[in-house]
Formats: sequence, structure tokens, C-alpha cells
Amino acid sequence: MSPEQLSPLPAGRRLRLLLDRLAPALGSVAAGLWHGDGWSGPPGVQRYRAWLRISHQVVRATTPLLADAVTECLRRPDPLSAELAPYLAGQLTEEHGHDRWLLDDYAATGADPAELLAAQPAPAVARFAGAPAYWIRHAHPLALLGHIALLEWYPPPAGTADRLAAGTGLPAAAFRTLAAHTVLDAGHGGALLAFLDARRLTHPQHRLLLTAAATSAGGLADVLAPLLRPAGRRPHPTEEPWPTRTG
Repeated sequence: MSPEQLSPLPAGRRLRLLLDRLAPALGSVAAGLWHGDGWSGPPGVQRYRAWLRISHQVVRATTPLLADAVTECLRRPDPLSAELAPYLAGQLTEEHGHDRWLLDDYAATGADPAELLAAQPAPAVARFAGAPAYWIRHAHPLALLGHIALLEWYPPPAGTADRLAAGTGLPAAAFRTLAAHTVLDAGHGGALLAFLDARRLTHPQHRLLLTAAATSAGGLADVLAPLLRPAGRRPHPTEEPWPTRTG
């Protein structure tokens, strides 16, 4: 189904419909991650720490992307940029400090949060964060909303934090970010949907939004893939999620 065939739909609902259809691989990854086995005992603790490492690498890129998008909106004279700037500035305020939350959660697992800061991100993470930066600078900051949609429209199922705490034996304090985003993403996702539905986008703008979102969908699936690696298989160097120690 082409964007032209979906033209009667508001922009947000059009994006959501097309993402649901274009990102089945991401849905499969998410289902395998949160509903699969491997969250019990010491292996579950190690898996959860790996999730925190990857999440920290992704989340710490979010506020710079938002800041760059606001700056680019203020530089551009078009009406859509003028509408986007205050929305993105609000998102920037909302997302500030979430990378710190993940460091605190990592410490609550009994690990050293300095490991997260010293870790070399996998290439998949760099690609995932780098694509939106390119769209912002060389297409339009609107593209970042496609990226954000992936992060906020598909939160972990309710109760995931409690289930993982029970399986791993880790304290509730280790799951505060996961528990908070189960709630926060629903509110942010609803606000994003409403913002997009209120915009009258041109077909090229719709196409950019969809293209950026689909690119991020494939990228996020690659980012999360190491967490679904079969037990016992060593990671390829290009997907290594573990911290790189220095000194």
C-alpha cells in the first residue's frame, strides 16, 4: 500500500499503520527479547546487564539528536520547522538525564557503571544513531520523529520489570528505567501521534517520515540482535556488546 493510497489518514496514524506493516522483524525481535527464555538466575543477570549497556549507548545519543534537530529547525525558514522546534525542545527536556538512570540501574545490579562509559559501542549502535543525524542535517528534522516513533510506540509490555526482577533476583532498583518507560513511552507516544495527526504534511514529507522510520526499524533490530544470540555462541567482533576496558 503506497503513501498516496493512505492519503486520507492523518500523518500519525499513517506512520503507525505503515510501521506496523513494515517492521515485522522488529516485532519478532521484541517478542523474542521480552517473552523468551533466558531471564532466570545468573544468565538472566548477565543478559539484563547487556540490555542496559546497549540501552545506555542508544539513549545517550537521543538528547544530542534532539538538540541538533532543534538547532536545524531554528535555522530553517519553513513553517513545519517552526512547528517542530517547540515540540522537539519539549522532548529534549523530557529525555534529559535518562542515560543517567541507566547508569544507576546498572550500579543496582552490582556492576560498575564506569563499564558503560568505557564501552566501545557496536557498529549497529553507531549506524542506528548516525542515520537520524544524516536525515536531520541533509533532509529535514521531521525525519527524527520517525526514529522517535520506533523508540516510543513499542514499549516493553506492562509488568516486564517485575517479571525480570523475579527471574533474575535483582532488586527493583535495577529496573527503574524499564518500569518508568513502560509508562512514559505510552504518554510520549500518544503526544507524538497527536502532534503528527495535527500536521498537514506533503507527500514528500510523508515519504521522508516513513523512510526514516523504516531505516530506524531495521537499525533497531540489528542493535537488539545480540541479546537474542543463542546461548554458547560467541559474538562476532562487529556485534560485540561488552565493554572495552582501557588501561
